[in-house]
Amino acid sequence: MHKYLEDDMSIIGKNKHTIMELVYKICKLLDKHLPCKFNIEY
Repeated sequence: MHKYLEDDMSIIGKNKHTIMELVYKICKLLDKHLPCKFNIEY
């Protein structure tokens, strides 16, 4: 039971990292038009 829970948390963590990376890339693309400020720690 606990092993599956850890796996789920690991997957969520990786997806969150990917989502933040996408947000950062989109923000960089929009930066020419809008001032975006994101502090993302990897």
